[in-house]
Amino acid sequence: VGSRSAMEMFSGDRADLFAEVCGAFDRLQARYSPIVLEGAGSISELNLRDRDITNLRMALHAQAVVYLVADIDKGGVFGSVYGTIQLLRPEERALIRGVIVNKFRGDIRLFLDGQRMLSELVGLPVYVVPYFRDVYLDEEDGLHLSQRQRCADATAAGGCGSPAEGVGPVVNICVVLVPHLSNFTDFTALEAP
Repeated sequence: VGSRSAMEMFSGDRADLFAEVCGAFDRLQARYSPIVLEGAGSISELNLRDRDITNLRMALHAQAVVYLVADIDKGGVFGSVYGTIQLLRPEERALIRGVIVNKFRGDIRLFLDGQRMLSELVGLPVYVVPYFRDVYLDEEDGLHLSQRQRCADATAAGGCGSPAEGVGPVVNICVVLVPHLSNFTDFTALEAP
């Protein structure tokens, strides 16, 4: 409890917090199966992995089966996957069961050689998921905050999500969109339909 700067938060030992997280996981694991752990950010956070609650640190505790998901839509999938796998420690690498190349657009036959090459490079099976246009999942970690800001600006001008005519009183709720905001989808329920 209290207020800490980012430097104070990330430069100290977080063993007490990690122990709490592990305890919570252990309690859930005793009652439920399966448990899905979803991590945000990279799995090879070299500067944080020994002192923060990083993805693979938790996966090691859970002895989880891990799949690395790579977004081909952004480009650089070969270097990204290969580099990520190479940066892992042997015990972390042993958890990885495969690579999922996400958001592939076009004729999958054009990527079959790439799929085979990537699999040979990293020594893991590589699966490909096509791009689906009409699937709406929550974004993570503020990656699309600028789009939300544009929509908020348009709403103020009478567009993008403005209340329909004849609707009763309107409550305006403002959320400060800071560039480092995490879990901003917590506020989605407050948006206009």
